[in-house]
Amino acid sequence: MSGLARLDDEERRVLYWDLIETSLGQAARKAFQMLPQSYRFQSEAFVKGRSEGRLEGHAEGRVEGERAVLQKLLLLKFGALSDDARSKLATASEEDLDRWAARVLTATSAADIFT
Repeated sequence: MSGLARLDDEERRVLYWDLIETSLGQAARKAFQMLPQSYRFQSEAFVKGRSEGRLEGHAEGRVEGERAVLQKLLLLKFGALSDDARSKLATASEEDLDRWAARVLTATSAADIFT
């Protein structure tokens, strides 16, 4: 185990603070010393980007889940899917998937789903 791994969060914070401070030039060091030691370096762009990334990841995950469920329903009801059907599923929008899912119960063929 490395020495850093044995440090608790407070010790690690102090160590990092000291490393940053000693690597700065005189003017930057003065500005850095004016910051409270509890300050967290996160720009607004970073925070906004992280939040947007989470939302995008959730949306992508939801669409992939819908895609997987629809594919399974189609396989169970109609058997193996054509290359065209698999291609349409792979590139479908969330709206397409919702529309197609509503057709699964009444469709008589997989082709009916995608019309």
